[in-house]
Amino acid sequence: MRRPFVAANWKMHKTVEEAVAYAHDFAPRVEAVTDVDIVIAPPFLALPAFVEATDAGTSTGSRMAPSPAKSA
Repeated sequence: MRRPFVAANWKMHKTVEEAVAYAHDFAPRVEAVTDVDIVIAPPFLALPAFVEATDAGTSTGSRMAPSPAKSA
């Protein structure tokens, strides 16, 4: 059976600062979820700041680490 996932894709509906704030607010709300993969798709222009805000070991927690594509 496939593991379910939930995707949040808000595209152009947040500024860079709002995307970072969302990352910091979102992570604690889902840290107890272990049976679903969670995917976040921020606006393209917010990607660098969002990756930095969600990198493993930051205040948002390691579950919000970016995908392996970051290192490519």
